[in-house]
Amino acid sequence: MKIYLVKPVNTIEPWMKNSGEIILNDINLEQRIKNQFPSHALELDLKEAESQMGMELEERVICFYNTFLSDQLVKKFFSMAHKKKKSFQCFVKKRATLIFTSEEDQGEIALPLYYIKSGESIHDCHPEILEEADVYQLATGLPQSIMQKKNTIIPFNTMVGIQVNDWSELLLASSLYAREFIIKQLFKMSPYLWKSLIHYLAELPFIAKKIKKIGKNCQIHPTAIIEGSIIGDNVVIGAHSYIRASVIGNNTHIRERSSVILSVIGQGNFITTSNIFNVLMGNDCLMFTQLLVNCVLGSRNFIGGGSGFSDFEFYRQMATMDYKGEKKETLHQFLASATGDDCYVGAGLIFKPGKMLPNKSHFLNKNMIDEIPSKEGLTFIANQGKLTVIPQAFLRG
Repeated sequence: MKIYLVKPVNTIEPWMKNSGEIILNDINLEQRIKNQFPSHALELDLKEAESQMGMELEERVICFYNTFLSDQLVKKFFSMAHKKKKSFQCFVKKRATLIFTSEEDQGEIALPLYYIKSGESIHDCHPEILEEADVYQLATGLPQSIMQKKNTIIPFNTMVGIQVNDWSELLLASSLYAREFIIKQLFKMSPYLWKSLIHYLAELPFIAKKIKKIGKNCQIHPTAIIEGSIIGDNVVIGAHSYIRASVIGNNTHIRERSSVILSVIGQGNFITTSNIFNVLMGNDCLMFTQLLVNCVLGSRNFIGGGSGFSDFEFYRQMATMDYKGEKKETLHQFLASATGDDCYVGAGLIFKPGKMLPNKSHFLNKNMIDEIPSKEGLTFIANQGKLTVIPQAFLRG
C-alpha cells in the first residue's frame, strides 16, 4: 500500500506561511504528520496529489500536511485501511474537536485523510466516522444564558483532528495539542478503570498535580500549581501561578500570580501577571496585558498593558473572522484575533473579534498622555491624550 503526504500551496494569514510550516511550540504540522505516518511515506505536491486522487491506480493512503491528527486516530485509520474493505474518507465528530461544546453540538468534520482501494478514485470514497467516548470532560461552568447551550464542557477525546486552512482552525489545533498530554495519561488508565472513576481521579488535586512533565533546570516556585501540562527546559514559573492543560516552551518566564490554561506557549517568552486561556503564542514575545482569551499570537510580539482582543459576540451561534475581505463563520463559540510576527501593540488597545494584525504592524494609542503640568494641586480631565484643567470652583460646587 502506497502512502502519500501532500504539501498544499495555501498560506496562512497573517503570517503568510505555508500551513504545514506553522509551529506548535517545538514542532510544525508537517513534521508531526511525518512522525505519525510510516517512514516510507512519499511526498507529493498538490498537483501530483490531485492526479493520484482522480486516477485508478494502486491501493493508497493520502493525507495533507496541514492537518492535525491525534495519534490514536492515525492508528485506528491504518487498522481500518488494512482490512481493505472499501475506499473511505476519514471524518471525526464535531463535538469532540471543539473547545466549548455540549451534547447539542452534532455533525462531523471532514479530514483530508483518504484510503483508496486499487482501481478506485477519491470519488469512490464513502465517509467513515472515527469516534470514541470522551476520556475526560471538564465542565466550563459558563452560564447557559450566554452559551445558549446546556452543560457546556471541554472534551478530551482520542479521535480528533482538524485541517488547518486559516488561523481559527489553527487555534483549534493548538487546543487539541494542549489537551493531548492529559488524554494520553488518562488513556493509559482507560482499559483498567471505569470512565466515571477516571473522571473522579482526574478531578482530585493530588492526582492532577502528578499529571505533568517538567524539563531540565526549571525554577518553579513551591506555591505554583501545575496540572496536566508539559513544561520545557529552563522555564521560570513565579509564586501562586496556575498552569493547566498547557504546553510551555523552553526558556519562558511566567511571572507571579499568572494563570495559563489550555494554551500552547512557545519558547523564550516573558509573561507578566496575566490570565491566559486557550491561546497559541509564538516565540520571544513580551506580554504585559492582563488577559488573553481565544487568540493566536505570532513570534516576537509586544503586547502592552491593558490591551486585548475582544471575543464576545453573544448574539452569534458561531463567531466569524475576517477572511479574504469577507466574514467567514468559524467553529468557535467565542473568538478573539490573531497577530502576525514582529507586531507591537501599545497600551490600552482593544480589537474587535475575528481581526488579523499583519506582520510587522505597530499600533499606538493616541490617547496616551504626553505632557504633565508641573504645578501642584490641579485636577485634570483627559481627552484624546490632552489634559484640561478643571477649575477648583467648579469642583467645590
